Parts: sequence; structure tokens; C-alpha cells
Amino acid sequence: MSDVEVRFTANYMEDAPDSINAVRQALRLPVPFLPPCSELVVSPGVLFPDPVSAPLDVTFADSDGVKWIRTKGALERRGTPEGHGTAAQLQAKYGGSTLLDVLDAKPAVKKLEPYTA
Repeated sequence: MSDVEVRFTANYMEDAPDSINAVRQALRLPVPFLPPCSELVVSPGVLFPDPVSAPLDVTFADSDGVKWIRTKGALERRGTPEGHGTAAQLQAKYGGSTLLDVLDAKPAVKKLEPYTA
């Protein structure tokens, strides 16, 4: 897969000069390429101390260049009416989110056994 972008929210506690603040932050993590038979391991604990993260949303292009959107409830092809609706929902949810540099976030790519059915 190429042009992978992982989107999620992280809730965490942040020290302030006179108190502790609860923070909820929407984040986007770009990954240029994910090799075949591998998985991307995103550990919010690497990014923030003791975070609670929400389900992930992922956009990507497959090996044929077809663009997809994967949410908790569906896998939609971009360019279809359903894909446009999902893309609009993600834009509303994450439009102003913080873009994390993949080198700063250090997600792990884990090699998997090839799937044969």
C-alpha cells in the first residue's frame, strides 16, 4: 500500500503550571509506503504518556493505485458516493488535526506471514 494516512484521536493528561489538564487531540500520521505482508503498529504510548486512543481511520492506495478509506464500520473506495460521504466525514472530524511526522512518531512495521487461502 502507498500513501497511507492513519487518523486517530488521543486523550491524555498534560501538566500545567497550576493543575493537570485533560487534552483530546486529533492526529494524522502519514506513511508513504507499507510493504506487502506487513502491518503498521502505532503505539499511542510512544507519542503521549498514558493515552487513551479512539479507533483508527485509515486512507491508502492499493497496488493498482485505487484509493480506499477504512473506518471502524466500512471499507469504501474513494470516488464512489459512499467514499465521498466517508471522506467528508473524516474531513469534518480530522480537518484541523495535527500532522505527525512519521519519523517523529516511529511506528513499527511488522513482517507477517503471507496469507494463502
